Amino acid sequence: MLVICSLESCIAFRDLEFKGISNHKVEEISLKNGIKLNLGVRLENPNWFAIKAKGGEINVKANGINLGKFKITKPVKIPKKSDGVLEIGVEAKIKNLLGSSLLSIISMASKGGKLKLELEGYVHASALGLSRRIKVLTTEYIGL
Repeated sequence: MLVICSLESCIAFRDLEFKGISNHKVEEISLKNGIKLNLGVRLENPNWFAIKAKGGEINVKANGINLGKFKITKPVKIPKKSDGVLEIGVEAKIKNLLGSSLLSIISMASKGGKLKLELEGYVHASALGLSRRIKVLTTEYIGL
């Protein structure tokens, strides 16, 4: 029993540390494919094993305007004992964005300045045959 408990504690996920968004790029905005973003996310993985993040849902608000639920487009491998920037693609269907004030966001983007992004949701993470939801809850300010 002691061996099982000690093995379980060794494989337990230690929380990833989100350190912010270092860069961003709008890949595509279209009625057919929606909006696709590429985010440079600063993450620290303190675990002795790599973690694969995929799926999940993250509700995004920009300056208080709900942009809808974004999803990770491709699985991302977070290297063991790492502390750096990972390129993560996210997307949302345009139908989720039409109900919000998308024109207001586009107008704000054309003027430059800072955009307040509020992210709330979860991402599926898996490693060593175990999986769990990683909660995402942060506010970031990015330049446009």
